[in-house]
Amino acid sequence: MLVDSHCHLDFPELAGQLESVFALMRENQVERALCVSVTLEDFPRVRKLAETYPHLHASVGVHPDYEGVAVTAGQLVALANHPRVGDVRGIGLLACVELVADRETLEPFPRQAQITESVVLRARQSGLLLYPSTGNVDGMNGDYLLIGPPLTVTDDEVDLIVDRMAITLGALG
Repeated sequence: MLVDSHCHLDFPELAGQLESVFALMRENQVERALCVSVTLEDFPRVRKLAETYPHLHASVGVHPDYEGVAVTAGQLVALANHPRVGDVRGIGLLACVELVADRETLEPFPRQAQITESVVLRARQSGLLLYPSTGNVDGMNGDYLLIGPPLTVTDDEVDLIVDRMAITLGALG
């Protein structure tokens, strides 16, 4: 069974195309999909999709690219308390780091540079475990790293994570 673990079927431009999307999913043996909301205001549309279509699941959260969006853990937990919600983002100690070739233009590194893989390897060598993610810009290019320490992390351990992350990223130049 294949699962699309990150899609935005609630986007308005797809509203009239869902049956075509579902047909393509079936043709490619994708049996389930996790629909991700990018703002709290979008979540009702995402939840409605999950309630309407049994092969869709919902994720409540706020996309890291949306600046200035204040969300409390209580808001997310309240929304996530739904049987079709499969993921909650943006609470606790999770931090997302986007790596770019040019900070001013936000141009991503080319995928063939394998930036995420090299950073994750260097981090692992220093004792820091990161969650890699690629293809976030256009389906191919774009490098994200997720820092997800355990809930029992101490202040000293957070300082150590930050130090090791800074050293790891320093190797990028």
